[in-house]
Amino acid sequence: MIKHSAEPVTLEAHQINIGRWVVRPEGQLGTCGFYPYAWTAVFVDARSEEEALRKARKQLDNKK
Repeated sequence: MIKHSAEPVTLEAHQINIGRWVVRPEGQLGTCGFYPYAWTAVFVDARSEEEALRKARKQLDNKK
């Protein structure tokens, strides 16, 4: 049985280059994972961490 959480996922952004960020669930490493739910990292161009998180959230919302 698969349980789906209705709780929003907490995201964190890490700058990997000037103006380039990788956004993934808090505490996760790598570019994809399956625990406790399936996820993939989102790469965005942004000037700040807040902008990176906003852009990543927008991309993730468009996938649904």
